Amino acid sequence: MSLRWRCDGTLVCGAKSQPREGDTYIDDRLHYRLSAELAVVVPDADEKITGLWLWADGSHAAARWLISYLPKR
Repeated sequence: MSLRWRCDGTLVCGAKSQPREGDTYIDDRLHYRLSAELAVVVPDADEKITGLWLWADGSHAAARWLISYLPKR
């Protein structure tokens, strides 16, 4: 399952959301690494309804790491 990383920092399920200008697409493979292997993103309690995902520690440290990992536009 993919994620969309919104410009405001929100993470949403790719299948449960429509793309917006400025989104960064996180493919299935990277999403698996972030959630299952590194455990830096976790589903919101209501993810099945809202499609929201959260940074596990509530900070943006993981977001800064991800920015350095993604290819430059």
